[in-house]
Amino acid sequence: MGYCFMIMPYRVVWDADNEEMVPDFETIERPDAPDLPNSHHGRSSVHAISYGALDAWAERVGLMDLLAHDGELLQGGHPGWVMLRPEHLMRVQQALSAAQARATLPAGNGKGYDWDLARLVWLEWWMRYGLATWEQPILRNI
Repeated sequence: MGYCFMIMPYRVVWDADNEEMVPDFETIERPDAPDLPNSHHGRSSVHAISYGALDAWAERVGLMDLLAHDGELLQGGHPGWVMLRPEHLMRVQQALSAAQARATLPAGNGKGYDWDLARLVWLEWWMRYGLATWEQPILRNI
């Protein structure tokens, strides 16, 4: 079990069955998004991570307060969603810069790759894209 993070625009649609407006979520794929070696996520705005792996990774990269189980970006609940803000991106960019400075392996998954770095590359790219492209970018976790 774990989280499935999705970065996407916020939209609402009418749910006729329940007669209410509900968030409409979609997976986004971009040909210019990072396609990291051995990652099963491809160039999509979706990234899965187990509960334990999230906490361990967030601690290693210095983003516990942002991404751990009770971190700021998960305050929308699980499942849930939160609006992305420029300060979230700045924190991730700082963590990415620090990880790149100490990296001895290229970003990717598996032997010979740095998966911590790969997750930061994915998160930074999609946060930056979302904030630059969509009026209301969100991080959804399911």
